[in-house]
Amino acid sequence: ALTVMPFLPAGPHRLADVGAGGGVPGIPLAIARPDASVVLIEATQKKAAFLADAAGTLGLSNVQVIARRAEEVAAGPMRETFDVAVARAVGELAWLAEWCVLLVKVGGSVLAMKGPRVVDEIPAAANALRLLGAGQPTVHPVDLPGDLHHVIVQIPKTRPTSPRYPRHPTAAKGKPLG
Repeated sequence: ALTVMPFLPAGPHRLADVGAGGGVPGIPLAIARPDASVVLIEATQKKAAFLADAAGTLGLSNVQVIARRAEEVAAGPMRETFDVAVARAVGELAWLAEWCVLLVKVGGSVLAMKGPRVVDEIPAAANALRLLGAGQPTVHPVDLPGDLHHVIVQIPKTRPTSPRYPRHPTAAKGKPLG
């Protein structure tokens, strides 16, 4: 969870954990970086309730939980307000782009924690990244014992995203942006 630490801004910042699930990496990052304002975005109500309970139990006043889909959050007042959006084990890069890039402000970045299939995902996501205002991804290897080619894909936000995005979930269903 802490492998993204070197890619976070040095000072106070806003971080969105998209598809927060069980709270990794968002909760460990909130603990390690108390200067960060961390928003855990999780559409599954039961998981979101767990996250809120865990953050409260741990006394993490820098954590907020939003029990909504990422594209709903990106269509609202939090659009393009985050310095960083992180995602781990959420989906292919073409999908992550539409869910995460819209949350990040120009000059910020998406940090996607990915596995060995990333070599196929980056070319497949190229058009989506361009359409959404993202720059060229940089792949950073993760050096962990016994690791099987895990990487962090850093995607810079280079220009504002068109108001056409995000697409409505029913329009996007089964069809990644491309």
